[in-house]
Amino acid sequence: MSYFFNSICINKFIQYFQIFMILCSLTFFLYGCGNIFLKFDEFNNLNLEELYSKAKKEVLLGHWQNAKNYFNLIENNESSGPYTAQLLLDLAYVNWKDGEKYKALSILEQFFKFYPNHKKTDSALYMQGLLNIDSSKILVNFLTKQDPSERDIENLRLSYYSFVELINKFPLSKYLFDAKNHSVWLANTIAKHEMNIAEYYYNKGAYLAAINRAQIIIKNFGGLCEIKDALSLLTKSYKILDLFELENDFQYLFKKKF
Repeated sequence: MSYFFNSICINKFIQYFQIFMILCSLTFFLYGCGNIFLKFDEFNNLNLEELYSKAKKEVLLGHWQNAKNYFNLIENNESSGPYTAQLLLDLAYVNWKDGEKYKALSILEQFFKFYPNHKKTDSALYMQGLLNIDSSKILVNFLTKQDPSERDIENLRLSYYSFVELINKFPLSKYLFDAKNHSVWLANTIAKHEMNIAEYYYNKGAYLAAINRAQIIIKNFGGLCEIKDALSLLTKSYKILDLFELENDFQYLFKKKF
């Protein structure tokens, strides 16, 4: 009898404990909802300047998702006109920092489309250049034997074009020095990549394809080492193809430069 009574007590205790836990969970849930509603009310009571101030504070703290939430609120506000251009730059930046690189690039494309002559276009070009370097998934390893024609460095090319445009259009930009450094590195990297492909084609006996790649280096990328290699490859290719006049021209150019 005592055993039966104890079992009933234990079962009752378990039931009451379960009810207690449910009530606690419901309380926390309602408290959380209340906080959410308070936050929405807080947002609704803030003007654009205050929202922007809060967004900037979150950026400084590195709270990228919170910053995006604030910027999105501003973007959805019908009276956000004065902030629209800067807002796109800010959204691009926080998306980049939050790991959304391709979304950031898409936002920058909107900026270029709607504000082609904006005073902060140099900032947008600089960010675009850095994003494309960061987004490049393929780091070319020139020591491997993999077919180099299968490699893709399109993002690095896009980055190079962004920095070159910044350099040409904004000679007084605060990003000029850094853009020049990046463009030199990118030019050398792309030139090495093209030279690697040119040599691959030359070794396969595809001399016209090798010539085309070598000419790209000479016309577009001024890396001294790569130009020397490109001129040497052109001379050898023209000789094999019995194009002696072109061979002599590039041989003379090679000797003159080197």
